[in-house]
Amino acid sequence: MLSDDIAFSADGGGKVAAAARVVRGKANVMGVFDLVLRRFWSRLRLEPADINGGRGFIVRDGEQVEATVSFAYDEAGQVSGIYVMRNPDKLARLDAATIR
Repeated sequence: MLSDDIAFSADGGGKVAAAARVVRGKANVMGVFDLVLRRFWSRLRLEPADINGGRGFIVRDGEQVEATVSFAYDEAGQVSGIYVMRNPDKLARLDAATIR
């Protein structure tokens, strides 16, 4: 399901922890999920949601929104990009209908 040249990026806005650089390649992106996200997000709740016109996830700690996750797809339908938004200023502007 992941393209070989997938890219993972995260935006913390300089206010919360996020990936310092874009991570590229299937093995490297899977490493991010295995070593980092699973460790830090295992206690959080992922809720399906429409984000930027496509399906994604809202990541919550209790009722607090911690992040959003959205995806891009290539022509073959494989995931070519994973985008994590952790910037609290941007998360504060989420539309209420999106985060239900």
